[in-house]
Amino acid sequence: MSAAHAHIILAHLPIIGIFFGLVLLAISRSLHMWRAALIIFTVAGLAAGGVYLLGEQAEEIVEDMAGISHDLIEHHEEAGLWAMISGMALGLVSAVGLFLSRRARPKGFMIVILALALFAASVFAVTANRGAQINHPEIRSAVPGEAVTDRDN
Repeated sequence: MSAAHAHIILAHLPIIGIFFGLVLLAISRSLHMWRAALIIFTVAGLAAGGVYLLGEQAEEIVEDMAGISHDLIEHHEEAGLWAMISGMALGLVSAVGLFLSRRARPKGFMIVILALALFAASVFAVTANRGAQINHPEIRSAVPGEAVTDRDN
């Protein structure tokens, strides 16, 4: 498996993790469920760092392939940096929340976690969309059938 393949596979972990963590956080009625959401966010944050590091290696593999836009790769990479930062921040704050919640749910902390998770989810959505555009010309434009060229980006 190449770094490009691993990058694509691992990239789904923080996206799906943040989604399921948000759902679990929203329905949590107990400290155990709340802590489970924090564990998911922590793992998703760790995965975000790995995805970004693999992205650098994946770029080296695909950047000279026919039909691959350097501009689209750069847009994805810029968004990826923000995804890594927001994902790792969510993971770090969630790990702190796990430590603080050994006995009870810290007051007000759920709002901080929720805000960070929603922000990270939106950043990951943009990053994933930009990554998908690299190999999927059908999603590069709002007009079906109209392809976006390098100069349109």
